[in-house]
Amino acid sequence: MKKKKGHTLVEVIVAIVLYAFSLAAILGVMLQGVTMSKMAELTYTASTIAKNRIERLKNLSVSALDLAAETNTPIDQYGSPDPNGIYMRTTTVSTVAGYANVRQVIVSVYYVWRGTASSPRTVTTVIYTGG
Repeated sequence: MKKKKGHTLVEVIVAIVLYAFSLAAILGVMLQGVTMSKMAELTYTASTIAKNRIERLKNLSVSALDLAAETNTPIDQYGSPDPNGIYMRTTTVSTVAGYANVRQVIVSVYYVWRGTASSPRTVTTVIYTGG
């Protein structure tokens, strides 16, 4: 009986197939991690844009605040209007019943990534403008 030296072709092919499946699984997990990281970054930026918009609006007069309403305005990552921006911002300003100098402000920001719109990040506050 001959002593076996090395591996047969079938053993090598099976090893290569197992290695390929393992590599594909690892790459799939890595790709999913990169995707989730990007979505987290976009969501964080959308939240920051909404909070920054509220902070800027707090410094306006009642008449200027009433003019701040907007619907689905495309913006960049800094909150500046940009027709090519991936973020969309809606600002709603409404009078609080019985209070002439008080406004409820709602800012919603969402992003469109890979053709899909995210859930909006919404910040709501009440602004008193003196008097």
